[in-house]
Amino acid sequence: MRRTTLIVGVVLLVVGIIIAGVAWVELSSSLTGTLSSAKGEEGSAMYAGQNGDFYSNLLTAGPSSEIIVSFNFSGVHPYLIPSRDLSIVNLENIGNYSISASLTQGNSSDYSGLNGTYYVVTFGTSSPGIAYIVASHFNSLVIEGGLLALGAIFAIAGIIVVIIGAVRKPRVYPQRS
Repeated sequence: MRRTTLIVGVVLLVVGIIIAGVAWVELSSSLTGTLSSAKGEEGSAMYAGQNGDFYSNLLTAGPSSEIIVSFNFSGVHPYLIPSRDLSIVNLENIGNYSISASLTQGNSSDYSGLNGTYYVVTFGTSSPGIAYIVASHFNSLVIEGGLLALGAIFAIAGIIVVIIGAVRKPRVYPQRS
C-alpha cells in the first residue's frame, strides 16, 4: 500500500509538472504574440469615402483585444477613429478624432485598451496598402491560465501524496497461528 501511494504521488507530480510547463509556454507565447500569430478579425479592404478618404471594414474591439494596423507606404498615414465619427472626419480635422497608438514600430501601429467600434481611415488619391487585425487574446489566456493552475494543483497534490507515502509506516498484518 505504501508503494502504491508513492507511485500515485509521483505520477501526479509528473503530470502536474508537464501540464503546468506546457501551459506556461503557451501562456508566455500568447502574451508576446505577433500579428502573424494573433487570432481575430482581419482584413485589408479599404473603401472610398465622400471626403477624399478611404476607410476599412468596421472593427469591433473588446476590453481584452488590440487593433494592429500595418501599412506598406511611408507616405500613408492611417488613423484609427471611432465609428460614430466616420461621417464627420476630413483631412483638416482627422487629428481631433483619431486615437493615439499605444505602440508604433516601423510601419505598424498597435492600439490596445479599446472598447467599441472603429474604422481605419486614410486620405489619398488611391486605395492605400493597409492591413488591419483585431486580435483577441482573452479566451486563450483564460484556458492557458486554467491549465497552469490545474498543473500546479496536480503537482502540489503529487508532492503531498509522495510525502504521505514516504512517512507512512508499512502495514503489519497479524500472524495466523
